[in-house]
Amino acid sequence: MHPKVVKITLTLLCTVLLVPGLLWAHPVEDLYEYYQFRFSSGLPGNNWTISPDGQVGAAGPSQMAIPVAYTPSRGNFVLSANVGMSRGGLHLRWKGRDANGTFVPAFGIGRPGRGFYATYMLTGHKGGPAYNGQWQFMPEGENWPALAIGGIDVRDQRASTQYRPFDGDAQSFYLVGTKQVKTEKFPTYATVGVGTGRFQGIFAGLSTRIDDRFTLAAEYDTLGVNANMTYSLKDPDSRDNYTLMFGVADLRYMSYGLTYTKSR
Repeated sequence: MHPKVVKITLTLLCTVLLVPGLLWAHPVEDLYEYYQFRFSSGLPGNNWTISPDGQVGAAGPSQMAIPVAYTPSRGNFVLSANVGMSRGGLHLRWKGRDANGTFVPAFGIGRPGRGFYATYMLTGHKGGPAYNGQWQFMPEGENWPALAIGGIDVRDQRASTQYRPFDGDAQSFYLVGTKQVKTEKFPTYATVGVGTGRFQGIFAGLSTRIDDRFTLAAEYDTLGVNANMTYSLKDPDSRDNYTLMFGVADLRYMSYGLTYTKSR
């Protein structure tokens, strides 16, 4: 067979075999940037509550994809599973063209108000890893917020864009502050931060506790506007808790999840 014919045949065969696979793995273009961190960044307060003294599953704020400055302290553990719908609608699945699953085992060390959080975040159905961490260096005071610094994908293992899906360049760092701005009937917490990469620019969010178990939150994460709600199955003073989450990324793409928390 003529070499040119062989080359054309191989090219067509590769196109037939590879292009559908790539399309199957890709979300809509709205979510191309930091896709694996759009529904959850695997950071403190992402789809579970945390108190000002670093107790997970307790009375405090929850956000969807931006970090909360309150940081888990020694003796706190988290197992969080989340699924985001990358093409609209709501489907009960972990992987595939329409879904992006995330699993986050995490723990805290250090004393309350100055905790350090670490996680080995697993992204996608193949469990691509990302190491994330956060250190709270200032506890909240009467006239100032809690302050923390942190990062996602600190070893640069995940892609920052689906235009270059095999690049390891999602490493991002940030500074974040959280302050309780209302203490009466509906406790409300404000979070503001600035960062690089995934958090390039200024991000901000508000979280309100409707009652002891139910929270509502909204945020701007530098890539879009998100909203979520959480509901804890136990009272916030329980040492262990289960939290259900439902959210919407970019006010369009749905997400749901379940988190198990254990505190001191």
